[in-house]
Amino acid sequence: MLAALIGWSGVGSATGRWITGLVVIVVVDWVGVARFGATPGKALVGLRVAPVAADALGWSRAAIRTAVKQLPTVFYLVALGLLAGEVLVLTRVVNMALTIAMLGLWIYVFGSVLSDVDGRGRHDRLAGTMVQSVRGVG
Repeated sequence: MLAALIGWSGVGSATGRWITGLVVIVVVDWVGVARFGATPGKALVGLRVAPVAADALGWSRAAIRTAVKQLPTVFYLVALGLLAGEVLVLTRVVNMALTIAMLGLWIYVFGSVLSDVDGRGRHDRLAGTMVQSVRGVG
């Protein structure tokens, strides 16, 4: 799949690099959570993703969590990748509009962390997951 995406966009092109980066970000997040219960960053600081209910985390919960969590990043990178081609030259106004849209999506996805009683973002709520400390409290 990765080779097909890079081939579609042109090996070594700016769009190819955007797509490759996007695929790597999403795959590392999805596989890390589904297979190991943590992304590399979470594992480094002693956190893990666990299901709220007693059932297993699984690939589908991890896919839902990753899709919602990475929505702002996917939007931003895809838009920049498409706009950075020869068709349209990025201007400061376009870049600023994309950045504001990305920030709005980040606030939507992660804003509930600050206002929610459990401190879970929308990505965790929709997937039925929560983040736990592996090292324990204190």
